[in-house]
Amino acid sequence: MISTPELIEMGKEARKERDRLLEEYPDLREYQKEIDRCLDNAGCAENRMAVLAVMIEAKLKALQDELSHLSVVLHSVSKSASPSDTLS
Repeated sequence: MISTPELIEMGKEARKERDRLLEEYPDLREYQKEIDRCLDNAGCAENRMAVLAVMIEAKLKALQDELSHLSVVLHSVSKSASPSDTLS
């Protein structure tokens, strides 16, 4: 079992890593604000985990939808390419 001091240290390290990531990718700050807002209203740890699961699931669904769209576009483009456009 992880001790309280170890948990505190893990939390500090996670926050440092989050801050480093947001510094490197500032466009993620708005998404982090959304996460923080949702978690602030979640209450207990179980609710916070449930909120995170729902948010992750929503993002995965959005990625899946985008991948499906890109697949349709790629298929359409490959069908419209003439044989002279491809290398043998």
